[in-house]
Amino acid sequence: MRYFLDISDGPRFFRDDTGQDHPSVSSAFREATTALAEMARDILPDDGTSYDMSVAVRDHHGSPLFTVSLSFRLQVANGDDTEFAADLGLRR
Repeated sequence: MRYFLDISDGPRFFRDDTGQDHPSVSSAFREATTALAEMARDILPDDGTSYDMSVAVRDHHGSPLFTVSLSFRLQVANGDDTEFAADLGLRR
């Protein structure tokens, strides 16, 4: 069966208009989680203190099935991350 994996990478969105054949929904799930892990490894939030990414999976009819997502958040122990983020060279 054909599944479509739409990617949200921070502010960018990439709609999958081609799709991929997978023998089952669990295979599509593994593909989505693998893609998300690779995105997380390659993209770290160097321009801010938070970053969100996700992979939404649609079936062969284009109907949404599920979304896997990952969020990065900087949380400083004293609760004020503005100065800490500036020290790291990050924007808040």
